[in-house]
Amino acid sequence: MSVSGMIMMDTAKAGTGITSSSRNLAVKVEAEGKYALASSSAAAVGIIDGDPLNGVISVVRMGKTRAVAGGSITCGNYVKSGANGKLVDAGAMGGIAATTNVVGQALEAAVANQVFTVWVQPVEITKPAT
Repeated sequence: MSVSGMIMMDTAKAGTGITSSSRNLAVKVEAEGKYALASSSAAAVGIIDGDPLNGVISVVRMGKTRAVAGGSITCGNYVKSGANGKLVDAGAMGGIAATTNVVGQALEAAVANQVFTVWVQPVEITKPAT
């Protein structure tokens, strides 16, 4: 599948956990201003685009790109960072937990370890108290 359209990217130093095989994984910002591999407890801010080169990575901060699924993902649902920078299903808008940091929305369904298309737009979703 071709991925095209408007995207906003950043280039920065690779930080903690990023290796030559980190393509299409979610990242967070490290204290030093570098990007590090995101974990399940992190607020991911983007997806690595391409392979890290000489300690530098390109990160899609907003727009359409490809990412690696960390489990079953439903097309149209929001996604967040799971273990090792892989994305997991965060649910549909009405089913999201009280406060969830999502990195974007799945544009196609996926299963664990499959590369799929995602719209990257990091945001914290807060479900109102009932």
